[in-house]
Amino acid sequence: MKNKVEEGFETGNWRPLVLEIEAMVLAGVASPIVLAFTSASLSLLLPITISATLLSVSAIILTAVITSYIDADFADAINKEIIP
Repeated sequence: MKNKVEEGFETGNWRPLVLEIEAMVLAGVASPIVLAFTSASLSLLLPITISATLLSVSAIILTAVITSYIDADFADAINKEIIP
């Protein structure tokens, strides 16, 4: 992030920094939604096969994996879809 701030000051191109910040915001917004969806989905398995601890750990891991795909390129792709 420091390099992107320096690039913004040196060249006036703030786009990489803005995309990085936008990606962090998107990941922050998506994380609770993904966690809720994952927990609800996995809770269907609770009475059948797995314990509550395993359910919680699985939900946290799946949330981390899914939100790790949100980066500056993903934010740029969303921007291109919304604003042609």
